[in-house]
Amino acid sequence: MATPAVSVVPVEKTNNFHVAWTSNGKYQAATPARPIIRLSRQELIDKGGSAAKFGDLSCLEVLNNATPRTGIGILNSVVPPTGGDVFRKFKDKNGNFKHELGNDVKGLQSLYEASNLGVPGDHILNSAGDFSRHLLRNFDSIEPYEASIIQNTLSLPCHKSLPIFISVEFFQNFEISMNLFHNCSREHRWMMEIRNLARIDINKGQISAEHEINEICRWWEELQLPKELKDARNEPIKWHIWSLACLQGPHMAELRLELTKAISFIYIIDDIYDIYGTLEELTKFTEAVTRWECVNVEKLPWAEFCNECLVQAKWVASGYTPTTEEYMNSAIGSTGSYIVHVHVFFLLGEGHTDEKCKELLRSHPDISYLAARILRLWDDLGSSKDEHQKYDGSVMECYMNEHKGSSPETAREYVFAMISDAWNRLDENLLSTSPFSTDFKAAIANFARMVPVMYTYDKNHRLPYLEKLMKPLVSTNK
Repeated sequence: MATPAVSVVPVEKTNNFHVAWTSNGKYQAATPARPIIRLSRQELIDKGGSAAKFGDLSCLEVLNNATPRTGIGILNSVVPPTGGDVFRKFKDKNGNFKHELGNDVKGLQSLYEASNLGVPGDHILNSAGDFSRHLLRNFDSIEPYEASIIQNTLSLPCHKSLPIFISVEFFQNFEISMNLFHNCSREHRWMMEIRNLARIDINKGQISAEHEINEICRWWEELQLPKELKDARNEPIKWHIWSLACLQGPHMAELRLELTKAISFIYIIDDIYDIYGTLEELTKFTEAVTRWECVNVEKLPWAEFCNECLVQAKWVASGYTPTTEEYMNSAIGSTGSYIVHVHVFFLLGEGHTDEKCKELLRSHPDISYLAARILRLWDDLGSSKDEHQKYDGSVMECYMNEHKGSSPETAREYVFAMISDAWNRLDENLLSTSPFSTDFKAAIANFARMVPVMYTYDKNHRLPYLEKLMKPLVSTNK
């Protein structure tokens, strides 16, 4: 990667770092910094939501030359091609992680973050995740505010979280985070500069989101569907959050509005199958949708979505419990994920070659399938806790039916293992060569990151992560 031209700016001598605006529209460090500062700086850039504005600031060489205590602070936004091999130096001669790491809450937190970057067969990162997760859950000599930060890390690690959600959480606990994990007891000049840049980005994004929410709410009100379908969901702001997650940046505002329109109909059609229709009516509705298109209609997104919803409606009506495999084969298509992915594909201008179109529309490439699989599994976990949602079967019910005597908790652990496996496979596909662009891959990755926000319920059957994201938008549009 060629180094872009950097504006001449003064450099703060204490930490040898200053933000500079480059000719290609990215920020860059004016000069190299000391290794531990580079790791702290990179985390602030990543968690502050400004990573896209910086050039190549890889810290992998810092990790390779670091001690076990400081070296685990890996750049979490970059998946190293060597996978977990870089962590071999943190293991003892018996293949276990060194005992000294177990006393370092900062190192364990970073080790857990890095373990979420694994791909199938990466046993080192898998063992790193088990090792760090167990110890972090059992730390009993830390302050409550520190425990809260660690719990957030365990619940939503950076790699599997939305950038905007990470930045909001990070700045709410900024001083604590920097002091706890990087021994930064005072705010350096470079911290303030990156922090200010991140705040500017967050504020700009907030203004754009408020404008888009106004537009989508106006469109939804003019459509008047809530008057016709009074029991259907009426949540245009929630639906637009999906679009804000998938298509990021001010230049994609119009694309987000179009995507939300498609997403709104996914929710409405889902409610038609769950709430309104008899089996006979749903069969006729499905047949009507299949007449919209011509050849191979059963493989196109809207028709496939309706057909799979009908399959599940028939299961519920007959009291049939499918096998786990049979259920997943149908239930993934009934999430509507493929519809979202196809709309993103064409909105990004990807459909200019037959190869790309055939790859996405006919075969459900792994990148799309795995993101849809993650949604289905999280949806089923959430549905079991959502007392307001009509129950229509789940992968956990299928699992317990196949494994007589198993408990709901065992089934949940099984589903979480499936989610972890799907994420590893998705990461592998995001890194591999494919006909899809970086923008499309990023949209699919953010789609998967949005899923736990939409389906993580608390003990009060609420969605705390989603409510936190929606709060400023709802208050603006009342």
